[in-house]
Amino acid sequence: MHTKGYEVQPEGNAGAGRRNRMRLYMHMTDTEMNISFIINTMRKTGMTLAAVLLAAALIRPHAEETIDTAGIEFDFNQDGVTDKTDWSELKTFVQNYKMEDEDRVYYGRQEVPATLGFLLSEYYGSRQTEGYGIDVSGVPEYYLPSLGLTTTVKDQNPLGTCWAFGSMATLESNLLLQRSGKSGTIDPEGYKLNLKNASDEINLSELYLAYEAFNPASGSQSGEGTVLRYEEEGNDRFDLGGFPTSSQQLLSSWEGVLTEEQEPYEPAEADEDGAVIYRLRNEEKDAVTVPPAHVQKFIYLSSPDLLRTDLEQQIYAWSGYDENALEIMKEAMVKYGALMLSYAADVSMPGEEGNSNYTNYKNWAQYDDREDMSLNHMVSIVGWNDNYPKENFQSSKNSLPPGDGAFLVKNSWGNYDSCYAEYGEYMTELLENAKGTENEIPLNRAYNYGIPDEKGHGSGYFWLSYYDRSLMCICAAAADDGADGFDYEHIYQYDFSRQYASEPSVLPTDNEETKTANVFTAEGDERLDAVSVIAPQAGCTAQIAVYAVSDEGGDVASGAILAEQTAEFTEKGFHTVTLDSPVWLKAGQKFAVVEKVLTEHDGRTISWLNLENTVREDLQTEDNIGKLITRTVSAPGESYAYVKCGDGYVWTDIDTLNSETDASQIFTFGNALIKAYTVDDSAVLVGPDYPAPAGPANYIPLYVLAGAILAAVIYLLVTNKNR
Repeated sequence: MHTKGYEVQPEGNAGAGRRNRMRLYMHMTDTEMNISFIINTMRKTGMTLAAVLLAAALIRPHAEETIDTAGIEFDFNQDGVTDKTDWSELKTFVQNYKMEDEDRVYYGRQEVPATLGFLLSEYYGSRQTEGYGIDVSGVPEYYLPSLGLTTTVKDQNPLGTCWAFGSMATLESNLLLQRSGKSGTIDPEGYKLNLKNASDEINLSELYLAYEAFNPASGSQSGEGTVLRYEEEGNDRFDLGGFPTSSQQLLSSWEGVLTEEQEPYEPAEADEDGAVIYRLRNEEKDAVTVPPAHVQKFIYLSSPDLLRTDLEQQIYAWSGYDENALEIMKEAMVKYGALMLSYAADVSMPGEEGNSNYTNYKNWAQYDDREDMSLNHMVSIVGWNDNYPKENFQSSKNSLPPGDGAFLVKNSWGNYDSCYAEYGEYMTELLENAKGTENEIPLNRAYNYGIPDEKGHGSGYFWLSYYDRSLMCICAAAADDGADGFDYEHIYQYDFSRQYASEPSVLPTDNEETKTANVFTAEGDERLDAVSVIAPQAGCTAQIAVYAVSDEGGDVASGAILAEQTAEFTEKGFHTVTLDSPVWLKAGQKFAVVEKVLTEHDGRTISWLNLENTVREDLQTEDNIGKLITRTVSAPGESYAYVKCGDGYVWTDIDTLNSETDASQIFTFGNALIKAYTVDDSAVLVGPDYPAPAGPANYIPLYVLAGAILAAVIYLLVTNKNR
């Protein structure tokens, strides 16, 4: 790879005889070569001083510079600076990390990537402080089911797929909200609770999402993803659980979305022991089926619960409450629909028998006031009630919440209606026959679960105190509804790593200059209308540029600029940015999308290294990540990063980051977290606003121009003196 002013010597390069190192080299363009000829001519004619000065201006410093830090930060020991001690201690932390042993649970039984994400957010994060301009102060109660803006309760039994049900409930709600035209509008019909008004208009496949989440990528990213570390048997992949990032990274890739009709949540076969096995009916369906929706936004809201990572006690410790975050959650429900939520449930599976330690089953109301947080279940929040009495939460082990108020939560453990729809008139007989068998608890739990509806039947919903101390991973999604045609026809992307963590986990750098870039090749005559941006924290600014790329060399940002703009984000997460000026592309044309993502931290501006990253595979163990292995793959020529090198900055490839940086002791870097969205458009425009495909611009570098001017001045002085 050649970069403007720098050259990467790849491993095995003839004549190099050494491993990858980033060095500063003299690297001349045709223009510079011509001026080199002038220098030699000047030297031959006696203008030695001018030649020396011009050579000094032309030739770049020849120095041995490595990118051992690349400016990447992870102040693990919190002494105010990131150095080799931090990376060494962090590596030891990862190697010794345990989720649990026979004595106790550590870090809420979360995998090590999740804890690293928590640490990054704690050390470098910023909370969302801005809402959506929706006044909810005069709305003490509001229920999306009453408005028909949520779908009916479903039953995940017997699989560990709660995260897929919570994700699809959120996506379905957003689509219903868009179709209603009520996004951002408070409807008085939602003031009164009516659980029977939930909609069946949309029904997305949870099985398909859960299956695809653990399917490795193909093509140039073959093998990338999160997979089982041993040979899969039975329903293994459906019992792995999942995080919001599992949904975000899959759904934002336009994958994982089919309807329930296309891929039903039903067993496909039974094994030799009679146990039911769940599989996709057609594993190739995603190649020929247009999904019903494209997710174009996925945000991570700040939790009202303030948590800190206690490395000494090896727990996530509750440390306070943020009332403003509660108000923003309410506004987000009005704007986006149902919200995903992870929390500490009394049990994590519908087939398990619950207890009354923190849940009052008479009122179907939970308040967990433990100081150490543990997550084991995902649901969707579909409403709120400021006046729900705190006394209703009293259970065997908790105290009363500090105030009234509760969220209305839609669970995925079934209800009377879902049981009757599945079993009909045989329900009573099934319940009777299940007595004393392993099916008794799940059947009774589903049949009777939740707040009683107007007929006294279990509704599948429950109340969760505003002040429960386990509220985490609160997310919203916004989709492009295929029912009225998609905004974009094609997606260009390389990031399929399915990072197994609770939120986007990218590394910050100690400067304002770090950038990432993806190079794509247009598959047809198309118009580039939008790109994606990951905002690792709330309050980010992204500087976006699109460049033409040539096969003739030069770095990814040396070609003609086709578009550039700045975008600001109050929300953490995945965003789609519509370009102010679209870019027309010819089939086969290469183009680069370059992004610099900035945020304020401790009185300084930092930039983010928005690349896929996973814990190095040789550091992933069953103790620290369980049954899974997460891999990231990056092919040459796809992604680049602009990082600190000595006193300057260089464009480098991903292999160099993975071999030269201190961070590569712990992390493997992958592709840039950048996608590009296009539509077919054969009317390719060429003109001042829409440059034709071009290689690196024909320019004279400033240092060449300055050297030439200086040489000319000296020449005039010398010749005048000789006269």
